[in-house]
Parts: sequence; structure tokens; C-alpha cells
Amino acid sequence: MKQEHLEQVFSYLGDAIVMTDEHSNILYCNEAFNNLFEYEPEQIIGQKVSCLISPDASEPHEHSLYQYLNSDAPPKVMASRSTTMICYTRNGKAFPAKISISRLNAKNGKIGIAIVHDMSNLEREKEHLQSLARTDNLTSLLNRNYLDELIEDTAALQTNAKPMGVLFIDLNDFKQINDQHGHSIGDRILNITGLRIKNAVRDSDLAFRYGGDEFLIFAMNIESRENLLTLADKISESLARLLHIGDKNLYISCSIGTSLFPQDAMNINDAIHIADQTMYRNK
Repeated sequence: MKQEHLEQVFSYLGDAIVMTDEHSNILYCNEAFNNLFEYEPEQIIGQKVSCLISPDASEPHEHSLYQYLNSDAPPKVMASRSTTMICYTRNGKAFPAKISISRLNAKNGKIGIAIVHDMSNLEREKEHLQSLARTDNLTSLLNRNYLDELIEDTAALQTNAKPMGVLFIDLNDFKQINDQHGHSIGDRILNITGLRIKNAVRDSDLAFRYGGDEFLIFAMNIESRENLLTLADKISESLARLLHIGDKNLYISCSIGTSLFPQDAMNINDAIHIADQTMYRNK
């Protein structure tokens, strides 16, 4: 099929399609491509296709494309199944994409034909599902599964030389309140507790529902033990505020234990255990 015939076919397709010569110069792009990358045809025809991808990847990409167009290799995807390429629109907006390429023998040499699949929605959905898998449904805090993941990867919690504070929190007399007023009230108390903890900690801290009415906080890059105790007091004061649930006014306090990692323990589990034991002594 002649190039002009291909261009006519591609113009009706919904996928973003670009054609290049063997030196990565753009010869043609369809309307879907122009819409995706925010270019007018006259702005992109004749440009190097590398202007659409990360500068770090442009030279290897041009070399890879040249090798591919001058080989007998079958059509290929310019990223593995587990990764995507980062592309850029004319206005500098980055988005992840899968790029599938094939080639065509033309009178003037080899022509590369690339189909660009915008993966933004898929990546957002993937991130959303990961977030759901790591979140406790009742409190919107991080859940125990994600805590276990982090404990297995201790290096992820050691962002610099500063210690990490561990706070173990238990609601006082929660069982009695739950039994007296019912599980729906108990669930609402846990929900409000989660919101109050979120508002009390810093953006860099990690707050978990450890289980039942127990909560755990990793205070990242804490300056000192005094700062950790100040944060514990702030959380305690926040949780002690009166609860208005329906026609009920309830009061619930908490007990908090603390530890510093790695000053007080050589591993995260031991640091959690020390904070847990301190909490029970305080209780």
C-alpha cells in the first residue's frame, strides 16, 4: 500500500499514529495524534520524534528505531509489559504511553509507523486500586496489609539519618462504649478517630489502623524524642475532644506509647513492640 493510501486510512482511526523516516524525522501524524500531543500538523511534521519523549530517552530511542527499521524484526512495543514510556505534549504535559511500532518499505527508504496508546487512565486506575488495597475502609487510614509491606522493606522507611518515631495508640474503654451504644456508634467513633489522627499528624507521617481500636503512627524524620512526645500530646488532645454522634455526646480518651527507630530498637517490629508496651504502662 502506498504511503498516501495509508495516511487516508490512518486519518479515520481513533488511535494516535505517527510515521517517521529511518532517521526519526516525522513524516505524517493523524488527527488523533495531533489531539493527544496538542500539535498542529505544521508544527510537528519534519521534527524528530524524540521531541515527544523524555530527553534522557531520546538518543537511545533514535538509535533503537534506526536499528529496528533496518532489520528484519517483527513489529514491537517500545516498552516492556510492566513499564511505559513517558511522552510530552507540546505544552510540556507528561503522560505514560505504550508505543507499538512496525515498518514499511517505501521508495525513498524505510518508514516507521508508530501507534501511541495513552495509558493515563489505566495508570490512574492502577494507582486508585493500589490506594484502595492499602486503605482501611472504616477509618481511611493505611491498613495492616500495607504496614506489613513496609515492615518487610525497612529501607523504605529510612529516608535519611533522622530517626523515625513510632506511636502506638489505644482508645480507652472503647469496648464498653461499643457494647453500650452499639456497633454503628462504635464504627462512627473509629471513623472520627481516623479523621482526627489524619488532621493531627504531618503530611510526611504514616498513620495506620493497627486493628480494632488500636492505631499506629510512623512519624518520619522526627527531630528528637521531645518532638515525638509533643506530637503524642497533640494527638491525645485531638482525640479527647467531645464526640457528637446523632443525639449522643460521647467522650473517649486514648493511651499512647512511643519509641524511636533505630535508637530504641534494631528493627521496626521491635520498635512497635516497645511503643505498645509503653502504651500499656501509660494506660
